[in-house]
Amino acid sequence: MTTRSQTILIAVLLGLVIPTCRAEAIGKSTVDPNVAGAATKAESFDSESDARLARKVTYEARYRTVSAILADLSRSTGVTLKAGYNNQDWQVRDRKMNVFAKDLPLATLMSSIARVMKFKWSISRDARPWTYRLYMDRKTLLDADAKRARRIQKNIEWQTNKREAWIKDIADVGKLSDADYEKLKEQNPYLYMYRKTGISDALDAFFKAAPELANAFATGQEMSLRVSDLSPATEQATMQLSDARRILSSIRSGKGITPPPEPVPDASSIGLIINEGIDRVAREGANSLHMGWITVRYGPQYSEQDLITPFPNPDFETTKLFGTEWVQSLEEGKSGDQVAHPRSQIDAAQIADRVRFGQDDTPEEKPKEHPDDPALQKKLKCQPEDTRLASVLAEIAKNSELSTVSDSFGRPYTRPAMIQGEMTARELLDKIETVYDEDWERNGAILELRDKEWFMKRSAQLPEAWLEKWRQEAKNTGTLDLDTLWQINKLSYDQLRMNLLEDDILGKMSLHADSNLMKIYDCLEPSQRRTVTSTSGATIQLSDTQITTLADLLKSKGTPVTDVTLTTTRKSVGKHFEYEMRLAGPDRVQLGVWKQATPEYTPPEDKPAKAR
Repeated sequence: MTTRSQTILIAVLLGLVIPTCRAEAIGKSTVDPNVAGAATKAESFDSESDARLARKVTYEARYRTVSAILADLSRSTGVTLKAGYNNQDWQVRDRKMNVFAKDLPLATLMSSIARVMKFKWSISRDARPWTYRLYMDRKTLLDADAKRARRIQKNIEWQTNKREAWIKDIADVGKLSDADYEKLKEQNPYLYMYRKTGISDALDAFFKAAPELANAFATGQEMSLRVSDLSPATEQATMQLSDARRILSSIRSGKGITPPPEPVPDASSIGLIINEGIDRVAREGANSLHMGWITVRYGPQYSEQDLITPFPNPDFETTKLFGTEWVQSLEEGKSGDQVAHPRSQIDAAQIADRVRFGQDDTPEEKPKEHPDDPALQKKLKCQPEDTRLASVLAEIAKNSELSTVSDSFGRPYTRPAMIQGEMTARELLDKIETVYDEDWERNGAILELRDKEWFMKRSAQLPEAWLEKWRQEAKNTGTLDLDTLWQINKLSYDQLRMNLLEDDILGKMSLHADSNLMKIYDCLEPSQRRTVTSTSGATIQLSDTQITTLADLLKSKGTPVTDVTLTTTRKSVGKHFEYEMRLAGPDRVQLGVWKQATPEYTPPEDKPAKAR
């Protein structure tokens, strides 16, 4: 039984933390432009005026790094603007922003950028003319880290309580009277269907037979093991859960409550995974739809053979919508597609859930107050080209007299219909606050927006140098080879979501990889990895340490083996590579075969030129 390794690249990231010393410290004075109203003061950051900062700026940036934005402004104005304590301070330099500035004094825009990002400006007076540097001071950095730690602990406690409630409800649902059981159709349709299909009986037996696995589920641990390693009672409950879950799949396909008979495979070939991918919900807290999962796996990772039992938040309207689809499939004999609710209804439920449950009784940052503002009562049309926040902010800047400045993280799961139409600027901002979870306020001619969870999301930021290296590999070779795919699959869910999913190149590639093959590759020495990715085939005798690391994969009919050989093949197919890894024990007894195709990158087609 093994606990899945942490997915965040802690060791690497710790090696890239912000230096504590400041570059160009001599001859500086530092002012804090983060005070509301600073942008309306004299267009210099101290009592000695710098006339260059009065130059008017019209500028647009979508999802661009702070360093790139300041470089653009330096070129257009002649004022030297630098990002970070030094060029290695990627946690400032590589933060991303959206800027839509119209005829603004440079000083006003500089102050707005600092305010939104919670950065500060320093002035190097020894330089002639003066130069300006944007940075995050240590107090702000430590405060952000403390907020993140408190939020994570709060999320863990909240989610643990919800999962413990699920275990109790599973145990109690079989004791309900017929009348109370029927009420579950409306109150908790998931639980209603779990009893109807026998899933609740199987789960109750499973949790009671394996209290250590019940505790792992409740406390949000991720675990992966073979069914053959379980106690007889737990193995029987797992197979019972598998059969019941097939009944639910049969109902969802419109085939009724009796699934076709399935062959019973060897238990040593079946995997059991508790809370696979649980890191994706740890950050979201009360906003998370799902609290956890129990998966019975018969084939490759994330295949159609996975039998996943989800545990959603029963209080969510979204949960009830999905659950009633299950009930409707049962009662009407229709497939999931035939009874699916309209996308607009699901979107509305998701927003309602976010508003209802996303309100924090003790928020880490005091919410912005928005008094009536006549400047925001003018109606404007919003027809964004896509769901990115930048596209919505561009519409505000295009159709009003206001400029917009915001931070920029990963793309939220929204639909254009939520943010389209004619409305006042205030109505649109209220929608942005709900849909994108952004705080906003107007400072003069600028609307400033900051993600309410910025202190959580900044921790998932990756160096732009990593992303650019992967982009160039995809563009130059048409694929991401196994070593790069391995690096990407070591990232956390938040790191993927905040950095890669919205990327114009990496976000269009399939980046999933077989977890067992990745585990084998991960345990290899660097020289062995180079051999695997540079030759058509290799045979590697695994060391005792590597065998111990792969213990859950190295069993022959339940018996651990100690003499293991890894055989790999690498074949070029079109623009991608196909890898195969085979583990064999003594006398070449095959222990497992895993395959992985690297993702292909397809460049976008050139858009035809518009007729003049």
